[in-house]
Parts: sequence; C-alpha cells; structure tokens
Amino acid sequence: MKVIVAVIIAVVCALVFGVLGFFIGMTKKTKDDEGKILNAKDEANKILTDALNEAEKNKKTQLIETKDEIHKLRSDADRDIRER
Repeated sequence: MKVIVAVIIAVVCALVFGVLGFFIGMTKKTKDDEGKILNAKDEANKILTDALNEAEKNKKTQLIETKDEIHKLRSDADRDIRER
C-alpha cells in the first residue's frame, strides 16, 4: 500500500512539475520572441532612418550638381552672347 501511495505521489509530482515546466518554458519563449520582435523593429527603424538620410544627402548632392550645371550653361550662354 505504501508503495502505491509513493508511486501515485511521484506521478502527481511529475505531472505538476511537467506542467509547471511547460508554462515556465512558454513564458520564457514568449518573452524571448517579444525581445526579438523589438530588436527587429529597432533595426528596421535604423535602416529606414539611414535610407532617408542617404536619400536626403543624395538629393542635396544632385541639387548642387544641377546648380553648377545651370551656372556653367549660363556662363557659356553669356560668353556666346558677348562673342557675337
């Protein structure tokens, strides 16, 4: 009789600890997944910010090059007018 009670207690304890371990593991996995999601969002925001900064830099460079080209064309046109 004592052996049966001991086996029943062992089985119940194993089930309780198994269920507890499962829920603790799921909680940890959920927190880890949330951390990965936050890291991915941060990385995506950084990539987006870098891309916007690069686009703005390229826009300014193009604007300067366009202004230089306009200045060159005006100078050429003025020189042609003076030569006539």
